[in-house]
Amino acid sequence: MEKKTEKITKIDRLMYQIAKKNVTGISENADRKDLKQMWSDDWDFFDIAVWELESALKEAYELGKASVKEGKQNA
Repeated sequence: MEKKTEKITKIDRLMYQIAKKNVTGISENADRKDLKQMWSDDWDFFDIAVWELESALKEAYELGKASVKEGKQNA
């Protein structure tokens, strides 16, 4: 499936890494490189367990919290 070419940012890469680590359907799809919309049900929708979602959200929250602390230390 071809998609529009969009610049992938550092945040996009981090979000994809978190999703790939925590969401089974994403980790099984080796062709996917980001979480951008692909306009395909097979590529855009996944079954996800609540514990996978919880784990991904917690990891993203902790990374955000750490980056705020790091930003305050560097100010």
